[in-house]
Amino acid sequence: MIQKSNTGLKKVTHQKSMKNNHKKKRNTKKKMIQKSMWTTVLKGINIRKQIKDRHKRKRNNNQKMTQKSMQMWTSVLKEMKIQKPMKMGE
Repeated sequence: MIQKSNTGLKKVTHQKSMKNNHKKKRNTKKKMIQKSMWTTVLKGINIRKQIKDRHKRKRNNNQKMTQKSMQMWTSVLKEMKIQKPMKMGE
């Protein structure tokens, strides 16, 4: 585009570069938004990792131990005889 001015003919490339800059900015914003949307979607999904063998063993052992201790406690309670408090008048 050529514009007439007091000093003579001038090529106006400034406007084109401004338009290109605006387009680039818009495109980068769109890309940023798309990326952020995908990351939020991925963050919303809980991806569980597989438990390692030693952690599995540890957890299973803990469960077994709690079950054993509960069984022992119930057996102890069954064996214990609860004495009733004595009355004063008897």
